[in-house]
Amino acid sequence: MTQNLTITRLAPDDISPVFAIEQEAGDVGWSRVHFEKELALAISRFFVLREGPNILGYGGYWKVSDEAQITNLVIHPDAR
Repeated sequence: MTQNLTITRLAPDDISPVFAIEQEAGDVGWSRVHFEKELALAISRFFVLREGPNILGYGGYWKVSDEAQITNLVIHPDAR
């Protein structure tokens, strides 16, 4: 059973492991630049799922007014 799961906001240091998951999963095709730009957008909220220090997945949404649009949600294939 998986233990010690936490969800934290995406930080600049998380981009490399998140990008690696993106490439492994092959779901969306975002580049590093996409993730960097999301950190700068006021409407963007991105989070990472961690087990201890390891990132297992990530997800994000755009919050506009009283609505949210999910932009992507990806779990590493080995953690599914």
